Amino acid sequence: MDQKRVAKQLRRYRDVLARQLAERRLDELETAVLHERERRGLQPVTTDTGKVIAWVHTRPQTPGGR
Repeated sequence: MDQKRVAKQLRRYRDVLARQLAERRLDELETAVLHERERRGLQPVTTDTGKVIAWVHTRPQTPGGR
């Protein structure tokens, strides 16, 4: 193999690894956001297709304010 071919393969491999790492990090962040929303008592409002359009509080507020 010549050097250009090897360099191209290494770049492609590095790009694939970077993409996989970014996808894994994004999944972790989405999971963390979901847990935080659940912890705060938020529930999704969805369309008929299942797309989330808003988040609303489901816990009743305590009398006398927050």
